[in-house]
Amino acid sequence: MQSLPDSSRPAPITDRSRTTGLHAGDSQMLLLRRRSLSSYPLPARLLLSVLRLSGGQQEMCDLDRCLLDSLGRILDATSSRQQTIMAANRISSIALTGTRSPLKILDAGSAELSDDEQLLIDAASQQLRGRHCAAVSRLQWLMTPEASRQFLESIDTIGQVGCFRQYGVHALAPCVVRLRSQDNKDDIRHNSVLKCADLSPVELLVINLTRVWVKCISLRINNLVAVQRLSACLGLSGLDTTMHDILHRTAYHATRQFDVRCLCCEEVSPDEARLLATLAAVGHGLPGESVEHLNHWLPPTSVQGVLAQVSGNRKNLFEHDFSLPSRQWDFAGLVQRQSLFDQERTDQANHSVH
Repeated sequence: MQSLPDSSRPAPITDRSRTTGLHAGDSQMLLLRRRSLSSYPLPARLLLSVLRLSGGQQEMCDLDRCLLDSLGRILDATSSRQQTIMAANRISSIALTGTRSPLKILDAGSAELSDDEQLLIDAASQQLRGRHCAAVSRLQWLMTPEASRQFLESIDTIGQVGCFRQYGVHALAPCVVRLRSQDNKDDIRHNSVLKCADLSPVELLVINLTRVWVKCISLRINNLVAVQRLSACLGLSGLDTTMHDILHRTAYHATRQFDVRCLCCEEVSPDEARLLATLAAVGHGLPGESVEHLNHWLPPTSVQGVLAQVSGNRKNLFEHDFSLPSRQWDFAGLVQRQSLFDQERTDQANHSVH
């Protein structure tokens, strides 16, 4: 995903009802109650983050380019993700350049949505719910009929990918009442997986954040700044400090090499699975199980430090729809495949093994 020219950056918009000739009944549609980013499910946050990062600057820095790459891999971790990326790019392009007048798109990391952003997300949500006429009605004040058609077609495309498909028709709807997913109940143990495409969206978020943290070492970017920006883009409180603490302790105190794959790797490493299992155990109130996982790569003093950090942020991290599912991980099977990803056996130029 590439950034758009600075000339296309959105500018603040005044009361649109004074310039579009809305009737009283129509104007009520635009009087949306301002919502925070944290009131939306993960797919909506991902879509907004892609839009904001794509149009936020003339020259995209290495960090934002890396973050856009990771966001795309959370949206769709399958081998057909290129089609999803193209659809996301079309959505951003239309929102930034194909509207009747420049929309107010906020900076990445803004805690609230602008009125224009809310209208876009609401229209997209109506389309996913099968309410095409309602979606078109919301967009008619923002863009031409042709731009509206392309925008909604792209929404239909994205609505079929893993992340959106798992959330169903509620993927872009604000969460008025937060309910823990039925898939994340404490008494449910999901099967082990091998491919990233089979992970839940929240697990994909953790995996990609971990890989971004490691990638920043080669990019000479501050790791904490990177996870702070990604967490802020998605409106996740506490995730940045928790993940940075775990990975920082791992980098400096691990008792052995910790296997973190590159962003494009399609498989989960054994250690990445251990990290997911650790966070899931804490989230489900199983500290003993999390200690067992952490002991595989950290000394006792670091284990206690990690537990203190994660437990302190437990309310922010786990008491909403971002809890991780518990899995019966096949760590032995993952370890058996680990040799396939040794650096000396991997083509670093084209990632042929990944």
